[in-house]
Amino acid sequence: MRQAVRDRVEAAAFAVLAARGYHGATMLAVARAAGASNATMYRGYGDKAGLFGALAARLAAELAAAVEGRLEAALVRVVRLMVSERAVVVQRAAAADASGRLGAVLEAAGWALALERLRARAGGQGELLLRLVLGDWPLRRVTGMAEPSGAEVERRVAEALDLWLLTRQVAG
Repeated sequence: MRQAVRDRVEAAAFAVLAARGYHGATMLAVARAAGASNATMYRGYGDKAGLFGALAARLAAELAAAVEGRLEAALVRVVRLMVSERAVVVQRAAAADASGRLGAVLEAAGWALALERLRARAGGQGELLLRLVLGDWPLRRVTGMAEPSGAEVERRVAEALDLWLLTRQVAG
């Protein structure tokens, strides 16, 4: 499948998933929204789990890439991504997927890799730093809270970094 078609299909899949939820989303609905044939969908993704697994893998790859660069800017990117509408849609789908496949894709391709990269940058304390920055925002977003503003994200990152640096000074 050409990348342009894949991008169009996956954008449509995010929209259908947001509108209908995991159980209500169908390959046919995504194909129609993307202007693609059902055969293209099945050839490209295998089945519905494969399609939504591709969405989870795309989001996970973005998360893993977001931790690169200056630490403060990286944390802002990570938070914005993890509380974005696309992340909320995929996390809701992963929670609704009884097979656990989507959650496993998110864990292996994104969350675990992002934590590994943050650990390397934060002297083994990447998970602590990420938890300080995220707090309960991902859970609150998945359950209906509005997306935090850019200013709220930047303030949370600055406060978390200050607290994290203070704990490192006290421990050191």
